[in-house]
Amino acid sequence: MNDASSVVRSVNVSTAKSVPSGATAVGHPVGPKGAVPRQLGMSRTALADNGFEGKVGQTLAIPSGDGLMVAVGVGAADEIDANSLRAAAAAFARVSRGGDDR
Repeated sequence: MNDASSVVRSVNVSTAKSVPSGATAVGHPVGPKGAVPRQLGMSRTALADNGFEGKVGQTLAIPSGDGLMVAVGVGAADEIDANSLRAAAAAFARVSRGGDDR
């Protein structure tokens, strides 16, 4: 049995008012309805055309000149809880370290 720590790269997740220098990926929460963060540079229709619906834990990686922008599904605003935020953060961590996005 192999130790997973030898395979997994380090991922630091934090919140900030502006993008810290050196950040390689930035996640933006997106629900199934409502406004889409302008920083993603995509409309809700464009996200949907790429299979992104804003479901909890769903991600869409969007390469940009400043690194990787990630639409992170957080589900419906009235259903967000600690478990859904944990799932969204885990999905963001996976895609930001080079794992598959969903």
